[in-house]
Amino acid sequence: MLLKKKIKQIRQQLIEEMLPKVKVLFDEYNFPITAVDDIEKFLALTLPSSSQLLFGDTNKNSVKKLKIDLELVEMSIALKNMANGWNEFFSMSAKDQFGNKFTIKEKGTIDVLYRFVKMGLADHFYGEKDHSVEEDELDNLRKAIKNSLKDETYHHANDFMCGSIAVQMIEYLEEVGIFNALKNKEKTGTAKGQNKEYAFIYDLFVIAKKIPNCNTVDDNMSKRDIIRSFISKYNSHIEDYNRILFRMS
Repeated sequence: MLLKKKIKQIRQQLIEEMLPKVKVLFDEYNFPITAVDDIEKFLALTLPSSSQLLFGDTNKNSVKKLKIDLELVEMSIALKNMANGWNEFFSMSAKDQFGNKFTIKEKGTIDVLYRFVKMGLADHFYGEKDHSVEEDELDNLRKAIKNSLKDETYHHANDFMCGSIAVQMIEYLEEVGIFNALKNKEKTGTAKGQNKEYAFIYDLFVIAKKIPNCNTVDDNMSKRDIIRSFISKYNSHIEDYNRILFRMS
């Protein structure tokens, strides 16, 4: 359970850090918000995936670290399998076959190594020096690291990721009645208020560190154009994906 517990702790910590700033942002844009739960659900959309939360954003340096992490996990799993193999062998009346003096020194060595590696993994991944990773956690860790390596391209493609999040946020904010630009467009043909809405998402991305502070812009038109660019990159990817899927079907 250490893996799920760690991810939950990181997610909650990130939300709590952003919450005061986002409340101020709602006030600055004069957008209504009815409950803290709504804000937390809203903020959850900006958080990275579980593997990113645990291992960090993938880049050239962290990919190398992820591969080392995977080696440690694979080592522990191999030791677990070896220990289980010795246990099975020992239960086959080994003393009857080899005599009463028969001992398995290797089994003791493997057990000690396995225990130390598991404790080391708990300290390495979770900062829990007095705990060890449970056996089912080893498989979960291996899957999480492999997923993080597999998704490296998407994690590194910030424009695509921001576009995906922006689309989800717009849908959510429309659903709870905070955004009205699309409703205005349906009624009048003009998406009145969309510049302000997109600027709000931009400022939220700054709070969520999706956009570095050193690259920020001030005017709503520029903010709108950047969010539009993110959404365009996301839509282009989805179109390409659908074309490939159609060819395969």
